[in-house]
Amino acid sequence: MCDRAGDRVSIILDVNFKSEWLKNLFRNYFFIQRELKYFKIVSYIYCRKYRRSTTIEIPNQLMEKREFIKILLEYCGLFMEHLRDDIQNDRELALIAVKSHADAYWFIGEHLKAEVEIILAVLRNSKNQPSRGVTEHIFTTWPEFSLYEDVLLNLVEKNKYILNYTDKSLLGNKQFMMKAVYRNEYAIEFANELIIDEEMAMVAMLRKPLKLDGLFKFLRSEEFVIKYIERSRKPVILEYVDISIRKNRTIVLESVKKNSAEFRFASKMIRGYDREIVLCALRKDGDLLRYVEEPLKYDKEIVEEAIGKNPLSLRYADRFRDDTEIVQLAISKNRHAIVHASKRLQDEFQSQVDDQSTEEEWSIERNMLQYWNDKLSLSKDKNDAKEAIRLGFVPSNINYPEIYKDRELMLEAIKKDAMVLLRVGNSMDLNRSFVRECIQNNYTCLLYIRDHFLLDKEFILDACLNYSTFEV
Repeated sequence: MCDRAGDRVSIILDVNFKSEWLKNLFRNYFFIQRELKYFKIVSYIYCRKYRRSTTIEIPNQLMEKREFIKILLEYCGLFMEHLRDDIQNDRELALIAVKSHADAYWFIGEHLKAEVEIILAVLRNSKNQPSRGVTEHIFTTWPEFSLYEDVLLNLVEKNKYILNYTDKSLLGNKQFMMKAVYRNEYAIEFANELIIDEEMAMVAMLRKPLKLDGLFKFLRSEEFVIKYIERSRKPVILEYVDISIRKNRTIVLESVKKNSAEFRFASKMIRGYDREIVLCALRKDGDLLRYVEEPLKYDKEIVEEAIGKNPLSLRYADRFRDDTEIVQLAISKNRHAIVHASKRLQDEFQSQVDDQSTEEEWSIERNMLQYWNDKLSLSKDKNDAKEAIRLGFVPSNINYPEIYKDRELMLEAIKKDAMVLLRVGNSMDLNRSFVRECIQNNYTCLLYIRDHFLLDKEFILDACLNYSTFEV
């Protein structure tokens, strides 16, 4: 394969270039790119295996290649834990590792851990941020990093506790804290209370409404709550406001219009007497009937509205479970609603419900994979296995060993589930053409091929010819 690839390149270069220097330049570039692609493929494989098992051994012939180690650490910085001391103490490789995963910091050489560039690479890693242990170690050992605003803002998005290590001057800086709250609403808990104003509280509430320190005085303000509802696409606030605001009809109605779930936290008086608000909620979610209070809970129009939206809300209509019209409405929309009817009406409507249960509905409700597993554990019919695989199900329980020796059937199954490669018969997993076709059909097969294939660069490159990238 290498010779054929080299011959093709030589022909192309001879046609397009007369200069031997240029020919050699492009020929070297071609082979370097091929080797880099191979390293990327193999790194992808080892990184995926590492996530499943931490006892991964990489052959020495690969570990001697510095470019391979670079790519391996770019894919998975945590692999540094299992590499040699000379690699862990290599500054360039350590920097690559911590940029890939900040927690690789634990596994680099001790003399590198104090380097500013390495520490900043750890703290600025936005893809795989440092764990709490790493950040605590860095900020307690080198407090000067508590003044790096860009570092703190990068970390606060996923870890509010980083503000525990932030310099107090920044916690009292409104501009900085606004940026922090935009990234993480919990940051408002760390802000100096003197700088928390309506604007900052609104930003926090719009991100994620919660009853946080610093928000209490705003959650008691009707003016603030109204502004929040106006600005929010789906308000979630009644749960956190003062009871007096939950009694405010205007506020509750506007909130329920945008988010019917807010009805749950309206005052008991509104949920029992305000027909407009109750209907507004039920027209969006019939299940909210469970929160309707007396006397509207026993209003037939209200119950019909709820069941029209969600037939199973019959379970909450205590006084209407024996009402023929209501039960008929519910089961006409969903036959399963009959379980919530009275015993008398269950007996009366049972035959009607049975007629609705079609074979098609039954098959949809079944767990098809479990169905095929059960069927094939008893069947020795090869056609049953073929049918299962044709429909996209790869059963784990096939009571017909010959199936695993059927090359075409196994190739079809492997398109759906690469792990089938581990179960093939006739030593097909040692057959180069079979393994190559498996990889071409499903690149995840790379995780299950024999080691000698993995170390065959030209075989791997040929099998992966149509794949340009590999996501770990």
